[in-house]
Amino acid sequence: MGVVNNSSDGQAAPNENEPVEAVRMLELAIAQIALAMRDGKAAVDDLDRAFTSAANGIAAVADLATSAAHKRVEDDHRRALVDQCADAQAGMQQSIIALQFYDRLSQRLEHVQNTLSGLSSLLGNPSQANDGQAWRSLRDSIRERYTMREEQVLFDAISNGVGVEQALDVALEQEKQRDDDVELF
Repeated sequence: MGVVNNSSDGQAAPNENEPVEAVRMLELAIAQIALAMRDGKAAVDDLDRAFTSAANGIAAVADLATSAAHKRVEDDHRRALVDQCADAQAGMQQSIIALQFYDRLSQRLEHVQNTLSGLSSLLGNPSQANDGQAWRSLRDSIRERYTMREEQVLFDAISNGVGVEQALDVALEQEKQRDDDVELF
């Protein structure tokens, strides 16, 4: 942490802003990981269900096709084949959506990596570690990388001194308000 030599005994005293900034950056990283882990688990669970459903649907289609090959195909069989194909298609669409959420997870983890890397670089350079402008520049460059609204809300909350749990609540509320549209990145 940076120090300012302003004590009467010549000992360096810590600059009060730098530890606060470091803690906020670390809290931001922690909150980002928490959001990423939540999204990742949900996406993997959805993907698992979607692929299982698609596989079962395809097996059912194969069974129907096999039975249809041995006898004249009746309307019920044709309808069942069409329904099974539609179910398999829906399962595959759910898989694609889950993969898009995985893409969001990857993006968040990349942002965490960038945050920690920038923090590490700043703290590793004594001339920058004591420079308020360097801290502002780091914070601004981190904020500029965020494209997802939840990340921006989370960053702003943490930067304003809101605790991790409260910031997560704010970001999750923002996410609930968002349309179900998939973000493109």
